Amino acid sequence: MKMSMIRGFFNIIVKNFFSLRDWQVKLICLFLSLGLYFYVINEGVLEKSIEIPYRLVNQPKNLAIASRLPRSIGVVIRGKQEVIARVTKKSITAEIDLLNAQKGDNQNFPISLEKNDLPDGIDIISYFPEKASISFEEFGTKEVHVYAQIGGSLPEGYEIGKVSVNPPMITLNGPKSLLEKTNAVYLQKISIEGSTATVNKTLKIMVNSNLSTKAKFANVTIPVIESKGIRLISAPVQVDGIIDLDRRLTYKLEQTRVNIKVRIPTNVKDISAKDFRVWIDISGTAIDSQGNIVPSADDIQDVSIKALRKIDGLEVIGVDPERVRIIYTKKIRKPTLPGPGPIKPNPTGNQ
Repeated sequence: MKMSMIRGFFNIIVKNFFSLRDWQVKLICLFLSLGLYFYVINEGVLEKSIEIPYRLVNQPKNLAIASRLPRSIGVVIRGKQEVIARVTKKSITAEIDLLNAQKGDNQNFPISLEKNDLPDGIDIISYFPEKASISFEEFGTKEVHVYAQIGGSLPEGYEIGKVSVNPPMITLNGPKSLLEKTNAVYLQKISIEGSTATVNKTLKIMVNSNLSTKAKFANVTIPVIESKGIRLISAPVQVDGIIDLDRRLTYKLEQTRVNIKVRIPTNVKDISAKDFRVWIDISGTAIDSQGNIVPSADDIQDVSIKALRKIDGLEVIGVDPERVRIIYTKKIRKPTLPGPGPIKPNPTGNQ
């Protein structure tokens, strides 16, 4: 009964609408009214893109991430302008579950979103990326030196003394292949431009994004002293440990000489590179069972220095550079040529 009454009412409206004069004008008014209605309904509604952080959960302890991760997750939300203004990065969180991670490359893991404190009236339209492609390697640890990066010039008559970093070494955690290539880490660069006194600073330790360490900062002390009796002596770098080097390897030093910085007493005149021994140690480098050069084919060694004769008041300040790069290569085996065969007698007797 109700349906028939509604249907009849609708038929009357349609019949009267099109039977009246100026129905075209009325049709235009109808569309304008509908447009106004939808405008009022959606007034103040907008879409906005926000960047939110994410967290990794259930990562296996024996595996390390060996690929680049997304910096953040981009989320598109829709709602009233005044409500969107109350949305923060903490309103929505993203999560990547690594429960099924295995050793290997380019494994896909879905990214899920969770509404923490999202105001009513806000809709999540989309987010990107929806998946993360991650590679995993065997987890490892390694101790490496921490070095300072110093820039800037000192006034005339001043120089840098022996720089110290605390802690001098840190433990890195991460994929083994990346650790094998990492022999040192550096602090963020510091400028000593125009300094005339010792500089002390706490600086951030710069570490590859796929490596981690408990130590995030280190203290560096840069003595700035007056130059008195300072000399630079160029000396050749000697190589120790050759007898222990794998015979299948050859090596090449990127720099064969270094500058020794010394403070010499005023009464000493005859001093030269012969009075010092400068060396690096390459013992222990070898080729493993899989044919790889270990610990690394591209190594960096600390330069050691020792005064060969005792001179009162002589002070070795340092050496530049402090480390020398060594490149190892495998020897190329020459093919063995067959020797001459036995000489057969000449049956004719002719020579």
